[in-house]
Amino acid sequence: MEAYQVASTLVVIIAATAWLLRPRKPPIRDAADETQWRILATTLNCAEQGSVQALLGEQKKASLEKWLPRGADIYAVAVQECGCWAELRRAVEAHLGSTYALVSYEKIGEKRVRGRIAVAVFARQCDVDDGNVEEVSTKKMLMDVGSTGKGASTKGGVSIEVRVGGRSLCFVGAHLPADAGGRAQHVLRNACAAALLGGDDFVKLQERCHVFFLGDLNYRAVPVELKHACESTLKRVAYACSKPSKTAWATATRDDELIRDRRSGRALCGFREAPIYFAPTFRRVPGVALPGRGADAAALCEAYTLFKSNEGAATVEEALALARRKRTPPAQAASAAGLRYPSWTDRVLVASPPADDAALELLAYDAPEFPLQSDHRPARLRCALSRAPPAETYAGALRVTLDDLSFEQSSDDDAAELARLVRGLVPDATASPEDRVAVSLGAATASAPWAARAVSVEAERAPRHCVVALERGSALVALPTRDWGRRFREPVVRFGRSRGVLSGRLRIEASFSSGV
Repeated sequence: MEAYQVASTLVVIIAATAWLLRPRKPPIRDAADETQWRILATTLNCAEQGSVQALLGEQKKASLEKWLPRGADIYAVAVQECGCWAELRRAVEAHLGSTYALVSYEKIGEKRVRGRIAVAVFARQCDVDDGNVEEVSTKKMLMDVGSTGKGASTKGGVSIEVRVGGRSLCFVGAHLPADAGGRAQHVLRNACAAALLGGDDFVKLQERCHVFFLGDLNYRAVPVELKHACESTLKRVAYACSKPSKTAWATATRDDELIRDRRSGRALCGFREAPIYFAPTFRRVPGVALPGRGADAAALCEAYTLFKSNEGAATVEEALALARRKRTPPAQAASAAGLRYPSWTDRVLVASPPADDAALELLAYDAPEFPLQSDHRPARLRCALSRAPPAETYAGALRVTLDDLSFEQSSDDDAAELARLVRGLVPDATASPEDRVAVSLGAATASAPWAARAVSVEAERAPRHCVVALERGSALVALPTRDWGRRFREPVVRFGRSRGVLSGRLRIEASFSSGV
């Protein structure tokens, strides 16, 4: 009897733990929140469909309701390979209704891109009328990094910066190089991401903006063991869908390139992403829905394209055997043999100013299911931005001194190639200081030889962070609000890649006694 009671207690504890750890998706509120801006940022690859009817099917209205539920304060919609951009933008406007307004949009692709790459930002009409939400600037960048086979480059990105209350948001919609095979293409993806974010100038963007990087980023999830997707990725996804937990989903996404790259500091350093609690968004069979919760891996496989005849292989099994015989990395071998692995290519990531990251809360991250004639499904991030004014500056003169500086270099196995590619895409990139350390405090700057291991800068109405530039990259260091001296340890980043860690001592001297 005692053993039975112990076993029953353990079952209850395990069930309660699983319930507490289950992924949660809070709904968007129907009305504006007085303390927070509710933001929905989403991306969709439209597979070159030439009309909204062809893309969304007969149930267009229901599909838009599932994709873009009303109630948010701000919507950012990014698309790639969109052959019906103007029509889709108008359809979204009509769906959101007269209480919302189009703030801004940007696109590329009239002549050279097969399908548009675009971003549109919508906000409540009352906020636009009151001047609470307004466009600041737009940019576009087309990258000659590959061909669709019909002579048209399809990669690049656009960005829109908007002012929301007392803060700036920048939405960067991207379509990165697609080839799943080979390390060289993987490095090119990272380089294109860095170029779209401004290369070395990204630190200036992150200083003033909450940056949303969203789009078809094309990072893949190829298992190292080269197994059938039914025995690898989709098997783990099926388990996570039926028994959701943080651990199960972490296991399901363990082969994802972008998660690995961000964890190791090789790409998009400084960005954060909400946990992935949804099935892969790419390699979907157009028009085929995912099976319900509890379905096994075999049922999931029916919703994905897992094989494309190549090099003489006629079946998935033959392609697997062919890939295993190749003496190349798994991703390259799988691609050459015709294997197609479901992947989370469609993503939304966020980077925030160092002293204001707590103002943006990531609420829910998902991939809504609705009838869609595309081999992608949209990724969607819902978040909340504080309406409280940001504490942007100190209220008087300030001297910041960094001393006892030390730099710990990280692995540089592909850093030189990454830098070469980014410079090719951003030819007027800012040169890094050689053998010196420079510090910027707002508009004020100062530099010193690296051998001195110390530098000071003075400024009036200084921001609550400083930028430290080295030959290998830059670090953002938040300034304390109470303690006037502390040790710091911050990553040094260049082109989205961690180049090492800068550590030292930070001291602040102020010529005022209040206003902090």
